Amino acid sequence: MKSAKSRAAYFAERIHESVAGMGTKDDDLIFLIVSRADVDLESVKTEYLRMYGKSLVEHVKGDTSGDYQKMLLALCGV
Repeated sequence: MKSAKSRAAYFAERIHESVAGMGTKDDDLIFLIVSRADVDLESVKTEYLRMYGKSLVEHVKGDTSGDYQKMLLALCGV
């Protein structure tokens, strides 16, 4: 139902859930970013910032490192 109201908000929430708290849910984070990269990641990034007051890129940088981080940031357009 949430996805029908605002697809970008739905995916922003799912991505946030994958990085929030102790430990990153890496499989979820990878799937969500890869699946949105060619479709609507820009609108998800905008919605993420609106909903959480911190950019998606900042959260990815804070929860990842190395080549894994570089790959996710590249998909985010950084």
